[in-house]
Amino acid sequence: MAVVSVLIPPSRQPTPCPYLIHNLYTVSMSDGVGAETRGGSVEWHDTTELLDLAWLYGIRALQLSPIGDLKQGKFGSVQASEIVETAEFFRPHSVILTLGLRIDPFDEQAIGEYVERLSQAEVAALGFGTGLHHSDVPPALKKACAAAGLPLFEVPRKTPFALISKVVGGEHARLQAATANEILEAAEGLNRAAWNGGVDALVGRTHNAVGADVLIGDSSGRVISSAPAQPTERALKALRLAITDGGRSRAYRAENRMIIVQRMRALGGKYYVAVVDSPHALPPLSRSAIKHFVGLAEIVLRDPPALRSAETQLRGAALELFLSDPTTEPAVERLLDGAADADGMVVPVAIVAANKAASSRALTRLDEGLGLGQQPLAYMRTAPDGFVFLSRTPMTGEVASELFGSFATRLRVLSGRRSPWRDLTSDELTYLVDRARALPPGTVDEYVPRRLDWAEEETVHTALSRRYREVLAPLAEDDPALLEAVQAFLLHGCEFRAAAESLGVHRHTLKARIDRAEQRYGLPLDDPLGRAELLVLLSIDAPEG
Repeated sequence: MAVVSVLIPPSRQPTPCPYLIHNLYTVSMSDGVGAETRGGSVEWHDTTELLDLAWLYGIRALQLSPIGDLKQGKFGSVQASEIVETAEFFRPHSVILTLGLRIDPFDEQAIGEYVERLSQAEVAALGFGTGLHHSDVPPALKKACAAAGLPLFEVPRKTPFALISKVVGGEHARLQAATANEILEAAEGLNRAAWNGGVDALVGRTHNAVGADVLIGDSSGRVISSAPAQPTERALKALRLAITDGGRSRAYRAENRMIIVQRMRALGGKYYVAVVDSPHALPPLSRSAIKHFVGLAEIVLRDPPALRSAETQLRGAALELFLSDPTTEPAVERLLDGAADADGMVVPVAIVAANKAASSRALTRLDEGLGLGQQPLAYMRTAPDGFVFLSRTPMTGEVASELFGSFATRLRVLSGRRSPWRDLTSDELTYLVDRARALPPGTVDEYVPRRLDWAEEETVHTALSRRYREVLAPLAEDDPALLEAVQAFLLHGCEFRAAAESLGVHRHTLKARIDRAEQRYGLPLDDPLGRAELLVLLSIDAPEG
């Protein structure tokens, strides 16, 4: 069965998401002939959108001062380096920031050689920090940069290099978030076309989306679908060449046009070939749409029921995108509204299995069961053994039996509170999975958070605060990370693996911290009553004084 990867680069990534590939794709090709691949697919590699130097200079908070007439250019990243002997560690299209610690302002030959190395490394610009080692930008450096055509700007002492990197990183994140929504909308449109109209609708939608002629043919040379309906001779020639060459995927230029040929996986002795004939270079969004189109076409031609899986992945991508950046976009809203009830409400349901394989099996059965009732599935995997999906009602034992059969006795199912999907947080869903993990296998339950109201009474709270100062305050003051480890250990039912994953450390590291807390501070972590007392103390706000 083929699987379509939804291509969305999120602005922030709190947890890995199995549905997302975090980079855009670009076709690798030369100016004259096609760049062919040996693995049977077009070669795609990561690309980063370049920024304008004029944009960087225009940020008032940085107070950068361009020197000379070279003020235009494009750059992709920022690197701070005092290396002058070599440029092999500099990335192309990068801005190099230096304080000139190893630059002699009067050695014109050495400065010229340094600038020449930067130019050969395709550095975009040089930022020179003044006010520390050099009071001004050396005239010899100005002269060398002007001669080499390398943009040069001054960085005042009050502007940390780290601030420049932070500003550039923030702009890249903003652009990636905008692109993420565009790609999500494009993928949603292609999925809808494939679902509702099959291969012809998919080909037509791709034709309109990327502004290129699109054709699908089989290994006999027969045209399966084309947009426009009457394929051009150029596209037919590309199909014939591909069949002659065994359907090998490649990208090349012909008659000042970009031709992309992509072979799909064979079924028996038969395979299909997609041809895209574009009159212009394809931007990142179009390249992502083509990648998605090929995956969908393969599904439609080989395994139509798998379109359900593609739609599920798209909703999962929308959920992950929303949780990483709650600023909702139209495409995200449409997808998550479809998973909610008429009032926009959802019930997050956590399902935990014994291991990753069992969890994947549970997810497959869930998708199949919901699909029979035409119910959409939006889910997020928070751990290898567990995931959360958005339901419209809490899951009951009867529903679990219908969905999972006898396999339900090996699962832990915990429904959370009903709330608008816009109020969901990543931490809330992760915590729900952790709570489900502590249940016995075969349990189907609802989790309703309850506060220790009795602990808020003045006399009780005073006593607890005094006890906190006796037991936990020394640990909180000496080693807050150790207190965090103890809290995670207790909240995860004293399971080292789950607690370590929540902290992002190895379980051996966590065990060493727990041992240190017991030995150095005398915490009763091996005593059930002692653990219960610590949990109560950790549930109150740390007392002052």
